[in-house]
Amino acid sequence: MEIIKGITSHTIVVVVDKKEKAVGLSAVLTKQSHKVTVAHTIYEALKIIDQELPHLVIVDALLSDGSAGTLYDRLKEHKVVCDTPILVLVAQKTREYLTPLKGRQFAGFLLGKTDVMMVANKVKEVLATYKDASPYFYSLEKTEAVKGMTLSVKATVMGKAGDQIVYRSESEVDSSAALVCLPEKKEHSPALLSLATNARIGDDIYNYFPLHRIKGKGRLWLGKLPSIDDPKVEAVDVKTILFFDNNVERFQQFQEVLLGYGIELVHASSLQMAAALLAREPERFNCVFLNELGSDNSGITFKATVEKLPPDKLPAILVATAATSARSNGVYRFLHKPFGLGKLVDTIEAACQVTEGLSGESANIDVTYEAPANLVGLDETGGIIALKFPIIKGSKLHLNSDVLKRIWDGDTLVNIENIAVYENAPNLWMAKFIANRALGNKARYWQRVLKHLDEELKSAS
Repeated sequence: MEIIKGITSHTIVVVVDKKEKAVGLSAVLTKQSHKVTVAHTIYEALKIIDQELPHLVIVDALLSDGSAGTLYDRLKEHKVVCDTPILVLVAQKTREYLTPLKGRQFAGFLLGKTDVMMVANKVKEVLATYKDASPYFYSLEKTEAVKGMTLSVKATVMGKAGDQIVYRSESEVDSSAALVCLPEKKEHSPALLSLATNARIGDDIYNYFPLHRIKGKGRLWLGKLPSIDDPKVEAVDVKTILFFDNNVERFQQFQEVLLGYGIELVHASSLQMAAALLAREPERFNCVFLNELGSDNSGITFKATVEKLPPDKLPAILVATAATSARSNGVYRFLHKPFGLGKLVDTIEAACQVTEGLSGESANIDVTYEAPANLVGLDETGGIIALKFPIIKGSKLHLNSDVLKRIWDGDTLVNIENIAVYENAPNLWMAKFIANRALGNKARYWQRVLKHLDEELKSAS
């Protein structure tokens, strides 16, 4: 299976003598979505490399405690990191700089004064070798040992609020998801759920499922749940929406119609203007609506503004889009065009609700949401899965596989770091996950994983 471009964030260690050079390189490489760690000596670099298992090392030819050749030789002594590519910055084409590099196979050289854009282009060239996965990526796609894997999200049924069933879970769930709900108590039947919405109350996440959209025998016991006081839904009296649409006439039509629903629109004729208004007065807006959010400079500017805002000051952001591949996450909620006025109003209303804690009697029934998933492979931080299920970036879930349970000592909880969808298969998602067991020294973790995989595959064959 082809790995989707950009699903894996590459880790780069920059080893340079001058701090200003490190700042420039870090900025441009971070902008390219790489994870960058800086060291100023060979000693620092070796400690970081053992901890991080970088996909590339960029190093000055000469440093205060050695040379690029010294670093190369030290890495060759260790089995796990011996093939780490090294890109060398050679300030001067002299014997002093070139002699320590002889007889060694580096990934590349850049001569003369450091040009950060030239370095960035060379980095792209070197990392392209790995085809959008980690150089440590171990493919398991055709391995029988991990067939039949599922993903699951632990949850608790709280009770009924009106005609909705309320669950508290570890993760938000995409609004287009259909999940199998498996209660731990055998007297309760499984149910197929279609989500209505998510709500965050403090550190907890609540998922709401309309009873009429729940299928299967599970409706029988779900319909008998105790009623709990409606938690959440304190609507904001005056709803002020930052509304980006570069078509002024269309905006004025929306403004007139939505005013009848008690929704006041503040117009931004460009994404740059929307970003400036949001940065200046984030507390002013109960919600932000964007008519498309592109990946051009204006889109990058808006996203950068959002990233700088504290989560408690960030209003809900709705994005109307014609892109079929766009999927909601913890920050952006996508409305796929075309949609009716009723859908827009309902979505804005939901985004403007202030949520408070649940009260009243609670069922507290433990359940699991479950869906099939295919383990594409593992790497030094976790791995990649493919699935026909729209999960959200930042979600926490469990990967259920006997092999993974053994590798991870039973701790199957993972965090979804990135998601992407295939252009030619819009119902097939790919997700990059971070494993709990990989948090710490990556070299020691990866040695242990490889040992387990070797044993598992031998026993399977």
